[in-house]
This record gives sequence, structure tokens and C-alpha cells, in this order.
Amino acid sequence: MPAAPFRRPAALDQVDAESIEAPGDIPLDSEVAHASARLLLGHADDTKLARLIDVIHDGGVDTVCELWAHSPATTLPGIAWRLYLIDQWGQRDLEQVRQRYNEGLAAPGVPGVPTPEAIGLDETLAANRAFLAGRLPSEQLWQLLGRMGALLRILATGASYGDTWITDDADDLAAHVTRRASALTRTSDELLQAGALARAGRLD
Repeated sequence: MPAAPFRRPAALDQVDAESIEAPGDIPLDSEVAHASARLLLGHADDTKLARLIDVIHDGGVDTVCELWAHSPATTLPGIAWRLYLIDQWGQRDLEQVRQRYNEGLAAPGVPGVPTPEAIGLDETLAANRAFLAGRLPSEQLWQLLGRMGALLRILATGASYGDTWITDDADDLAAHVTRRASALTRTSDELLQAGALARAGRLD
């Protein structure tokens, strides 16, 4: 049976954006996916990097993202896909992201994040953008993944604790809202695991 056509992440709307998670880890062309992701960390000459950045931020992003989207979560192209989706959510719905962030900080606690106020929203999103622009030093990748993982925990807490949280289990939207929060937490776990691998020099 032929594979379903790839759909751009740009199709995410305000509701579904909170369910940031990649599709199943089905390898397509692993070598090309890894090579393109490594360009972002300076493992190539400036000309090749510039061409990749043009592709990512121009209309031809489908090709690169299709490769990244089907890479395992704890690989460099897999985390590049997740960081790209987070970047797109931040660009398209920054006010919603900021609301979730503030609601998360107002919660009694953020699981797994002892000092959530230390994770600045704007600074973390800017660092993510630097990675996608090929401007993040490779030795700082593990720190970015740790911060992004913590940020998603804060956003997930905001989605659960804020004024959009549905407490009535009989409500038709209850399961959907819960799923969105759990998806953010799951992606957070993936980024944190990838960050540990990056810190140990074992993320490829």
C-alpha cells in the first residue's frame, strides 16, 4: 500500500499546535536526514549551510522536514523536527504559547522542573531559532534541549492548570485537552533524553 503523502507542519492550527509530537519513527533516508541535520551544527561548509537554511525557511521545507519527521526521537534529525515544530508554534501562535507559559508558572509546581521561573520563554525560543539558523555552537546543543524540555513541561502544566483546563470528565473536550498536555510532556521527555545523549557526545 503506498505511503500517505507528507503534509507540511504549517497546517498546524491553534488547537492542534499543542499536540507537538512527531509521527511514528519510520526511517526513510537516514543518511540524508542525518547529514542535513548535522549541517545545523556546523558540520559542513558555510555554502552548504546557507543552502539548507534557505530550504528550511523557504517554500521547499517539505523535503527536509519529511526526512526529519520520520527519524527516531532521540536522533539529531528527530530532535531537529521537534524543535522546528516548536519554532513554528511560537511564530504562529506566540500569544497562546505565552498564555500557556504564564499559566504554567502560576501553577503550584511543574513536574520535573524545580525552578520553572529560570526558564525564560523568549530566551529559550530565541536559542531554538539560533539552532535552526545554524548559529548554535554544537557544544551548547545539550543545554538547548534541556531548556526546551523544561519549557514544554511548563507549557504542558499551563495547558492542564490554566483557564482552558476541563475538570469535568464527561465533557466532550476533556480527553482532547488531556491528550494535548500529555503530548507536550512526551515530547519534553524525548528532548531531555536527547539532551543527555548530546551532553555525552552520543547524539547522532
